[in-house]
Amino acid sequence: MKKILLALLVIGISVVMIAGFIPEKILMLPVGCAQNQSTYVTMKDGTKIAVRISLPYGMKKNDKVPTIMETTRYGTKYKKTFLLNALFNLGIGKEVESIFYETLLKSNYALIRVDARGSGASSGNRDMEWSKEEINDMNQIIEWITKQSWSNGKVGTYGISYSGNTAELAITNIQKKWSQPIRQWNECISQVGIYFSERLKEELSI
Repeated sequence: MKKILLALLVIGISVVMIAGFIPEKILMLPVGCAQNQSTYVTMKDGTKIAVRISLPYGMKKNDKVPTIMETTRYGTKYKKTFLLNALFNLGIGKEVESIFYETLLKSNYALIRVDARGSGASSGNRDMEWSKEEINDMNQIIEWITKQSWSNGKVGTYGISYSGNTAELAITNIQKKWSQPIRQWNECISQVGIYFSERLKEELSI
C-alpha cells in the first residue's frame, strides 16, 4: 500500500512539474490571431510604448469591434509563479485579472492596456505624472487602435485612480468620434474642489 501511495505521489509531482514548465497557452481566435497579444507602438519621437491587446472571446473573421483603453503607470503584465502556471495548464485555475475586463471581453469589446511612458515595459523618461508627452502618447495610441483590422473605429477610455485621470486626459486633442471616457461614479467627478453631479450643479447653480 505504501508503495502504491509513493508511486501516486511521484506521478502527481511529475505531472505538476511538467505542467509548470509548459509555456502559457495561446488561445487562437477564428479571426486569425491570438486572443491575448503584446506589442510596441512607436511614438513620433521614437519612444516605444508597450501595449497589451485582448480581443473578445467569440470574435470571428471579419468582425470589427469597439475598444476600451486603459493607461497605467503600474504595469499591465505580471509574471506567473511556477505553481500558478502549472495550475492554469492543468485546468485547475483560470486567470481572471478583473471582473470588469472579463465583462468587456464577453460583451464583444476589445481591451487595450497601455504601460505609460517610462513605466512597465515602455521606454522613455518619466519626468512627471500626466506629462504633455504622455498625453500625446495616448492620443497616438487611440489613432493606432482605429487603424487595426479588428477595430470599428470607436474607442472608449477607462480607469481607476491614476488610470482614471488618464482616461479623461486621453481624449484631449483628438477627434471626438474616436473616443469617450467611461465614468462609473458621476458623483466622484470633481469640479472646483467639490464632488460634482448634475443634481449638485442644479442646486448650487454653478
